[in-house]
Formats: sequence, C-alpha cells, structure tokens
Amino acid sequence: MPELPPFRNPDLLRQALTHKSYCNERPQEPLLNNQRLEFLGDAVLGFTVGVMLYHLYPGVSEGDLTRRRSTLVDQSRLAAFAVALNLGDRIRMGKGVENDRGRQNPSILSDTFEAVIGAYFLDSGIDAVQVYIEELFLPVIHSIETLHPMVDAKSLFQQWALAHLGNQNPTYRIVAESGPDHAKVFTVEVMVGDRVFGQGSDRSKRAAEKRAAEDALRRVKVGESD
Repeated sequence: MPELPPFRNPDLLRQALTHKSYCNERPQEPLLNNQRLEFLGDAVLGFTVGVMLYHLYPGVSEGDLTRRRSTLVDQSRLAAFAVALNLGDRIRMGKGVENDRGRQNPSILSDTFEAVIGAYFLDSGIDAVQVYIEELFLPVIHSIETLHPMVDAKSLFQQWALAHLGNQNPTYRIVAESGPDHAKVFTVEVMVGDRVFGQGSDRSKRAAEKRAAEDALRRVKVGESD
C-alpha cells in the first residue's frame, strides 16, 4: 500500500485532514475545514478512475464502466484506503465527534480520503494524482477480477501490461495461417513493445487473440505471484 503522497505545501494536507467539527470548536481561529477539498477530490477521483477504466477495458460498455467505477469509489472502499493510510489517527476533529468514534466512522474516513486527493491535485497536478490513483486502485481491480472475473483474458493482460510495463498496451499479430478456407486456423502472438508474451491458435482471429492472452497471463503468473 503506498504511503500518503508527498506534499510541497503542507498547509493543503493539514486542511485536508481537518474535520469541520475541529473548526466549530475553535471559532476564534482562522481555520479551514476539508469540505471544499472533499468536493474537489470526489470529482478528481471520478475522473481519474474513469480514465483508468476506459483504458483498461476497451470494448466494455458505458454501463459496465459506470458500475465498475461505482464499485471502486464507494464509501467502504475509500474508507478502507483511509484506514490503510492511517488517516483516522491524523484527522483533526472535535472532541465530541472523536468521543463518538469519529476516527472509525466510514463516512468521515472516506470524506477525508477524498479531501486528501483534492488537496494533492491542487498541490501537484493531475498527472501526479493519476499515478497515485493507479498505485492504489490497480491492486484492488486485480483482486476483484481474480475473485469475480468480469472481463476476458485480453483485458486482464492489458491491465497487467499497463501496471507493469510503463503504460504500454499489448498488440496482436497473426504469425501463421493453416488449413483450408472453410476451416482455417490462425496463430497469433501478443506483444508489448518488441517482446512476445504469448501465443495462441484458434479458428477465428479474435479467438486466437484470446488464446494468446491466456498464454501470456499464464507466463506472467497473474493471480499467483503478481
């Protein structure tokens, strides 16, 4: 699990970790709470996760992409990220909320995580946020796919390649054709850059590409040591 991203402006991180109850108990101090950053972070998360899913799952319908995004950015998932990043202990909150188990409250945790993302966007820009979001979310996407596969081998191998090979997309090429026209067999290789990762054969180009992706997944041991 990555740590909190580095902030050039620590005041932005401090604001992201400030619950409104903390400010309410200190009306005499010029403090900013994290609600506006939470709003911004929600938008940034929706965008960055949407871009990631768009590239990971070519050919998947809008409705399926929307469902995947909703699963990834729901309250429980974001609260889990907050716990893993130890945000609960770092939130500045009022005594009343803290005594009411505010540091374990999923809503407060998920809102704080969104605020941190919003603050990081303001601090370092969209490219840095995109990299950080991918570090957080790609292992989650992989675990979901392993337990409940939603896409075929081609998309899973593309996901692996994007995560491990510098955002490079796999390409497929026909290397052999055999048999009569009515029963032709195609042999396809899947490559990332100049490197061949798998090969497969079948009676249609599309099916052969799937076999090549399945072979590639076996070779890189996705689901075992990845």
